[in-house]
Amino acid sequence: MKKTAKILIVEDNPAELLILEKAVQKSIPQIQIDKVSDGIKCLDYLYETEVLPDCIILDLNLPDQDGRAVLKMLQVSEELSKLNVIVLTGSEDPEDKNYCNRLGVKGYYLKALVYHDFTELMEHIKKLTT
Repeated sequence: MKKTAKILIVEDNPAELLILEKAVQKSIPQIQIDKVSDGIKCLDYLYETEVLPDCIILDLNLPDQDGRAVLKMLQVSEELSKLNVIVLTGSEDPEDKNYCNRLGVKGYYLKALVYHDFTELMEHIKKLTT
């Protein structure tokens, strides 16, 4: 029996979360979506869950502990460092993109561009979760 694919969305903006969640549900209806709103909740979720997500969609600019710190903390754990992370952010700073790439993210998408056309992002998520 094939397990249900699961993603974790880490996003603090309710409107952006809703848009992203609806796009994922439409594109990959069978996927389980878990959500948290900040970096601390993300790490708590990852350390407490019995089944890790197949993919994390991570915003960089989060309250309490931002996405950059989350990425760095993931590298501390052998198991968590293997997670598929896609960054979905408003940051166009090349340093942010370089930092994320150095920490092994599977994709870096700008929110302003992606919200107009989710096709590429959804295809990327499908590849990481199937």
